[in-house]
Amino acid sequence: MGWLEAERPNLVAAVRQASRNGWDDLTLGLSENLFDFFNLRKYWRDWQDISELGLRAAQRSGDQSAQARMLHNHGYVLRDRRSHEEAIALIEESVAIFHSLGDRLWEGRALGTLGTAYRGQQRFQQAVTYYEQSLAIRREVGDRLGEAQALQARGTTYHQEGRFENAIEDLKESLVIFRELGDRRGESRTLGLLGNTYLEQRHPNEAAYFLQQSLMLSRETGARYVESRTLTDLGRLHAGEQRYADAIDCLEQSLVIFRKIGDRYAEGQTLRNIAIVVEVSRNRKAARTYWDKAVTILDDLDPEEASKIRIWLAQPGQPRSSWSEWGIW
Repeated sequence: MGWLEAERPNLVAAVRQASRNGWDDLTLGLSENLFDFFNLRKYWRDWQDISELGLRAAQRSGDQSAQARMLHNHGYVLRDRRSHEEAIALIEESVAIFHSLGDRLWEGRALGTLGTAYRGQQRFQQAVTYYEQSLAIRREVGDRLGEAQALQARGTTYHQEGRFENAIEDLKESLVIFRELGDRRGESRTLGLLGNTYLEQRHPNEAAYFLQQSLMLSRETGARYVESRTLTDLGRLHAGEQRYADAIDCLEQSLVIFRKIGDRYAEGQTLRNIAIVVEVSRNRKAARTYWDKAVTILDDLDPEEASKIRIWLAQPGQPRSSWSEWGIW
């Protein structure tokens, strides 16, 4: 991991140079082999660039399997960038190719990715349907890691639907498998999701227990996105307990990570969360800088949320609108 981090600019440059020179095998190979690193560290701009170059190389190669893998990988990146419609189109195409090739392992994986793209659009019923198809295939082929991932994803969807008991059941089952496999990255993410679920149920002791474990493991494994999401949830937990200084500290730590990995949407949401806590614990004037920075970012990425903030700032006596999943209250 240390080598990959140190050599990241050179590796990205190598993919771009290989593509410019028409070395499709090298472009494709580098893009595929860097997928897990970028999925862990979430350097989205570079990740999207090299995955697109890998897809073009695969399409020129005439290799259907490679093309399907890169359609999936590029769709995965676009899904993470919240370009859900474009992601769905690419991933559905990959699913069709994997099915035609009889590649059940990759078909199961792509169905899970497709489910998460639909979940990003809050189309929860369709997401669960795809997760269940993915889960069935992964159990059929004996893909235990994939089984844990599908359970985690379905549990996350149940959480977003407010079906917390179903969510906890799936998440705990996935946690057992991740631990059996020694997959500490999957374990850290699942611990964070469990903590978030207990947080939504207003069970602070259980939430704190799972979130602290997630934070420790995410830092040990270098899973920075998981770390930042966990810090966000810990900030929410502390704010709910009126431990405002601790809440701001956690949120500012998460802000540093989101800025480093280039997630502007999460940066805007985190600035908004900090503004809420600063306003509640201090005053509107102290929070204004955070509000303004949040609005500037969210204007382009989430105009509806930016509009909510403007209304609240202009009419402070009005009730707050409901916040997104990143919200504190």
